[in-house]
Amino acid sequence: MHVGFLCPHNPYSMYSFSGTAHHMYKGLARASGITLRVLGHSPPSKFQRLQKRLGIKQKEMRVKDHELDGLDCIIALLFGPALESILESSKIPVVYVTDATPGFLRDFYGWDIPDSQHTREKSIVELSARTVYSSEFMMTAAVQEFGSEFAHKMAAVPFGVNIDDLPVAATPKTLDGKLELLFVGREWERKGGEIALRTQQALSAKGVPTRLTVIGCNPSIDAPPDEVEIAGLLDKGDPAQYKRFQDAFRRANFFLLPTRADCTPMVVGEANAYSAPALVTNVGGIASLVVEEQSGFMFSLEETGDDYAQKILSVIEDRAHYEALCVASFENYKNRLNWDSWSRDVLAIAGELSGA
Repeated sequence: MHVGFLCPHNPYSMYSFSGTAHHMYKGLARASGITLRVLGHSPPSKFQRLQKRLGIKQKEMRVKDHELDGLDCIIALLFGPALESILESSKIPVVYVTDATPGFLRDFYGWDIPDSQHTREKSIVELSARTVYSSEFMMTAAVQEFGSEFAHKMAAVPFGVNIDDLPVAATPKTLDGKLELLFVGREWERKGGEIALRTQQALSAKGVPTRLTVIGCNPSIDAPPDEVEIAGLLDKGDPAQYKRFQDAFRRANFFLLPTRADCTPMVVGEANAYSAPALVTNVGGIASLVVEEQSGFMFSLEETGDDYAQKILSVIEDRAHYEALCVASFENYKNRLNWDSWSRDVLAIAGELSGA
């Protein structure tokens, strides 16, 4: 099967679109039985890197007719003029991939989304052979937003983790010594950082020595460093900072993300990759990432740090139960939340469309 990959972000760069395009491309390239062709992009040149350094914007991505010759299917990540042009003029089936609808971004995040974007998105859903969302939640939202007549053309496949060099086996964890909690998010308030902090404080107040590590932001917290470690935004491209990032995940007994609003935060998959059970809010598409009572636990928006702390206490009272949760968390990442699994499922959809 000859597959085209179309993306307005640079698939050769791990820094473009948070690395999603790059890891998606690599996952597809590793798949057996296909020939993959990147559309609208060439491998980066020295001139392109110089353009980036000088802040010169690249020309709008275009796809020439000859690039489509011999393709059985196109997998397109997010829409743009190039995709619209193909949908309007080509007979090649397109699998359109996205993680949110315009209505969700407007209502959930409060973004200023013009009505024209809804119209364009609905047109792409109508013209695409399939639309693949990153969660069942978002697929349901799309049916409500665009119409039930498109439901048969929709599917849900969770994204993978945008990190290289991940564990290949479950990471051993210990409950001896200080209990390690991990919070990762660039927006302290929206991601529920205050609840994560209250969880740490509640556990410490109950006589459980606990430390919270914060990655991604720099909240002002008046606490001793042995109780709260503020790592800030870590650059995974810097070896020393990436090691600090990995070490925080390796030692984490639990990952906390009491987020107030989210689509499908793949940091949950990152935590599971390091065998850390995830305690998260059941909002957006998170239910597609967590296997309740196996890879983690979901909470309502109304629950507090005390509720999170109580759940952690009930788990660590039974060491065997905790160890089983850690192994199940890794298995959730290994079997579901990775780009090879995503590629397998999306290519199966593409194969059905192309007859390959």
